[in-house]
Amino acid sequence: TRLVFQHENLARKIRKAGAVPLFLDEQKSVEIDFKGTILRNAVPVPKILYGNLIKNRQENTYINIPRLKTHIMTGITVCLKNQYGILYDREKVYEHHRINEKIVDLLRVFQPDFNIVDATSVVDHGPIAIFDDWIKPLGLLLAGRDPVAVDSVCSRLIGLKRVKHVDMAATEGLGVGKLENIELLPSPDIVERHQIQLSDEIVPKLPKHLIIIRGRDGFCKEGCGYLDSVFLLMSSLSEVNSCIGIYGKKHNILELDRLQGPFIVNGRCAVTELKEYFENRKRKDKIKVYYIDDHFDVASLIAFSRKIMRVPRGSLAYGVTRLGLPQHLFQRIVAGLHGARYIIKY
Repeated sequence: TRLVFQHENLARKIRKAGAVPLFLDEQKSVEIDFKGTILRNAVPVPKILYGNLIKNRQENTYINIPRLKTHIMTGITVCLKNQYGILYDREKVYEHHRINEKIVDLLRVFQPDFNIVDATSVVDHGPIAIFDDWIKPLGLLLAGRDPVAVDSVCSRLIGLKRVKHVDMAATEGLGVGKLENIELLPSPDIVERHQIQLSDEIVPKLPKHLIIIRGRDGFCKEGCGYLDSVFLLMSSLSEVNSCIGIYGKKHNILELDRLQGPFIVNGRCAVTELKEYFENRKRKDKIKVYYIDDHFDVASLIAFSRKIMRVPRGSLAYGVTRLGLPQHLFQRIVAGLHGARYIIKY
């Protein structure tokens, strides 16, 4: 996001329009009690949001402007999912495998006055358009006061009948979820006339030496299943070395016995089940195994994948070639993303 923001010179354009550009992760915080299902205790949020959207709510108008995309973890990312940006990065990662519940927790406290959705083009297998053919033209803008209703219409437009966090919000009475109860303008048949079929599943276009093994007893898409996206992204950037990614529950040991690795065991369920097995194999077969004992740890997953696959750092500089960013600027921004706290001067 910051790479695009910098490349497109959005800060200058925002100022020209009379507004103020903010990067919320760099704003001072204040703790509020969401009293939610997952956000149960006091959680820090940017103080500027608390002041304008809670404390002085009646004096301000909150306009939510998301882009319509599918999402391999949450089904879609539109009005409700866009509010996930209210949280700091540390709170986003916390219990990420229950992100749908967290999205509803946020909606109870932060409710937009109006929503404008950019659906001029949408992303298949999203949220990242790793391949150009994942971008599909739709040619629409959608708007409405009720974010649950807008998300319900958006999900049907791209062919998804059920989206967990949208259904949960509607069940709680936070908005209208049933299409037949939503007034559509300029005509009631707008969904039928414009509907396309997208997927919230990753399409594995992996080379043969990258292998993904999923547990037979399922896995949580909102957590360890993100390994699919990371493997796909890495293999799209450069030629990569062999790697085997494992996640989910209930694995076939005989299948694993035939593989020599190196392995990434991703997610608490897989690590709990397989760590003893792999430790025994490490002593006997001298194989390499990397464990990620968390439901959702993208930083470790990317670091281990890059190390095993031997992805050059320059290949990760996607923004340098695709966006035309100077190498030194890209490196400084990436340093900030990895904790070095580089603040872009707007």
